[in-house]
Amino acid sequence: MTDRAITALFSDRAVPDGLQGAPRFSQYYTRAEMEDLDALAKSVADSIVSGQGLNIHFDNDGTLFPFVSNPKDVAIDPACYTALVRLQALPGVSVMSLTGREVSEVRDLMLSPGLGVTDSRGAVLAQEGQKRLLFKVVGSHGVQCLHPDAPDGSMGAVALYPFSESENAFIEKFQSAALAFQKDHPNLTVEIKHGAVGVNAATLQGLDEDRRADILSRVLRRLEDILNDPDAPALDGKKIFAVRKEGTKEIEVRPVAYGKDFGIRTFGDSAPDRTTLFLCDSLGAEGTDTPAAELVNRMPKGMVFMVRNGRADIPPPDSACAPRAVFANPGMLGRFLEIVADRAETALRPAPSPSAGIQRVPHIS
Repeated sequence: MTDRAITALFSDRAVPDGLQGAPRFSQYYTRAEMEDLDALAKSVADSIVSGQGLNIHFDNDGTLFPFVSNPKDVAIDPACYTALVRLQALPGVSVMSLTGREVSEVRDLMLSPGLGVTDSRGAVLAQEGQKRLLFKVVGSHGVQCLHPDAPDGSMGAVALYPFSESENAFIEKFQSAALAFQKDHPNLTVEIKHGAVGVNAATLQGLDEDRRADILSRVLRRLEDILNDPDAPALDGKKIFAVRKEGTKEIEVRPVAYGKDFGIRTFGDSAPDRTTLFLCDSLGAEGTDTPAAELVNRMPKGMVFMVRNGRADIPPPDSACAPRAVFANPGMLGRFLEIVADRAETALRPAPSPSAGIQRVPHIS
């Protein structure tokens, strides 16, 4: 692709000719200051073609899944899905989803496209309408791992991070506290997860907003009392579990000492000669992707790609979580990954056999 076409991947706005006129994403990055994306695509493809191998770890919401008003309605961007299926089919490529969602929920989301996928030669990699998980999924903030579906479509094996006996006792304590509130308010949604619990007051029917807020506030105070216990489990001096409030209707207790960085270390391929990409969107000071980005940037061949989604808080180039490239939205990232797939498939395609030519019969005198 030409430099102009590559530049256009950064933004859905018109891009003038030349690097100086390219869109500015923050006070830190302009197109002229960043590495040529065509060279970057070639570098990533070369890691596949050379046999060194490629790990692709990706966040879901906001990175490959465009934001929607209702999180239950999200769907993976078609260009991202198609590119990842193509890359996964190449030798030495490992693709892994990293998410705070339960792995079973992510599996349903990954099955939703049902898109037919072919490589650049027309070989079918995924049948149209096929409902099959093709990627490894690490969920619940790094403590669950769901392996790809079997060829017959049956769900793959699930591996769970083994919490210690004291951690499990603590988990049971805060999960039981949430269930006790559900017993008093049957329409209160309580979701039990591996090492976590979610509470949603939006399903409390027949109550006004103030009453719902009061119930959720009492749940929050009870959970905070448990989490603030001096004997609460800790890892390296940091409490393992914390409560997070989502808007005015949801709260969740989850293992904050574990996360996407923990998922990469536990379930990813750590061979130092492999190139590792982390595709993400939340790299602010409190960003959920920041620890994993810092981990990948410390790897000898690690690269962080950020999807901006309108954010202004892009880390400066000298920060520990600085992205190698910034894309405007999931679709633009998907197009870049398709270019990588095109390059790798073309380079790995067997050369046509030379023509046998015309055989001459030797003259016998």
